[in-house]
Amino acid sequence: MQNPYRHESGFTLIEMLIALGLGMIVIGAAIGVFNYSQHSYNIQEDVAAMQQDIRIAKSFIERDVRMAAAGMAEYIPLEGMSDEDEAVFTFQNGAGEGGSDILTIRYVVPKPHPCGERPVGVSESITACDVLPPITLDENMMPDTSSTVNVADQLANLPFNLWDQGCYCHGTFYDEGSPNGLDMEALITSPDGNDHCIVYITKVTNKTNETSIDTVQNRPIQSDDNYQIKNKIINTYPPGSTLRFFTYKPLTVAKYFVQEGVLMRDYDDDLLKGAAETRDPIAEHIEDLQFAFGLDTDDDNVVDYWVDGSNADDMDGTGDLTDANKALIRAVRISVLGRTDRARKELTAAVRPAVEDHGAGDASDYFRRRLSQVTVEVRNLTLESPVDPTAGTGT
Repeated sequence: MQNPYRHESGFTLIEMLIALGLGMIVIGAAIGVFNYSQHSYNIQEDVAAMQQDIRIAKSFIERDVRMAAAGMAEYIPLEGMSDEDEAVFTFQNGAGEGGSDILTIRYVVPKPHPCGERPVGVSESITACDVLPPITLDENMMPDTSSTVNVADQLANLPFNLWDQGCYCHGTFYDEGSPNGLDMEALITSPDGNDHCIVYITKVTNKTNETSIDTVQNRPIQSDDNYQIKNKIINTYPPGSTLRFFTYKPLTVAKYFVQEGVLMRDYDDDLLKGAAETRDPIAEHIEDLQFAFGLDTDDDNVVDYWVDGSNADDMDGTGDLTDANKALIRAVRISVLGRTDRARKELTAAVRPAVEDHGAGDASDYFRRRLSQVTVEVRNLTLESPVDPTAGTGT
């Protein structure tokens, strides 16, 4: 009788165990490759986010540094402002989080239309108040007890249709029919430019009688610390002082610092009215922020000396540059050190690198870091020649 199982085939137990072992090896290798790829992808995602934030941080700071000192030569400081408030740069070396630097930058942004858009309902024949020309107080000042000041024949040259018909500014229409008269904002400045104050003009008269006096009047008002208004303030200013209407150019102040790994920007562009500054988070993943200043010490329009805070003689004792060094600044080197959001144990441990005068970290960790540097020529401080290439700009 023929065996029915004679031609059937199969795997032995040993063969199955070998096949299973080989399969486990292949699967294990595949899982290892997947895990490696996943870790590598996560790391690259962290690095990409960090590098993007570094670029954003650097671009914001670079923009403000390029604007530094713009319009400052014509800027009229407010009453009570200190010399520091008027400085182009205020440098606080190592005063920020983790030994990072803090830099405050100041400049003036011109406004082509200071009074803004025409208010709804105001006739097309009405002009913006910012076109009013300045008035210079002449030598025939009235006594201090008077509320008027002689401006002689200057008023005859003014576009009196503006005074008669009124004008608009900041959404408000000004005319003599308002409760306080014109109530127009004006900046009065002494001949030397050192004394200045905001006043509110209530009336401008154009006397035709030869015995009369052309005058401007400002309303009596209680002193206000924010607006610095004083009763009859015009009478306290000497001949040659100037009244400018609605043309005040606000000083822009931008302050950069690191807070909990985020680059912050404190911003104020309305010191005139005492508005609260705005604090904006600019970029995350920022571990260190350092600045160095290129000075032109021999007046040849080329940077020949760099200050980063490492030499105490370059500083004024408060962590700021000396006034003498501030006058010589022609370039600023910006260094932004980024750090990934998470530590990765699969990476090689490393320490935070040294940047400018900020020494390297004391202990190693498993974060990835990138350093980006850029050197900005401060054109508004009269740099005419390129920065000395031997000083380096970093990458």
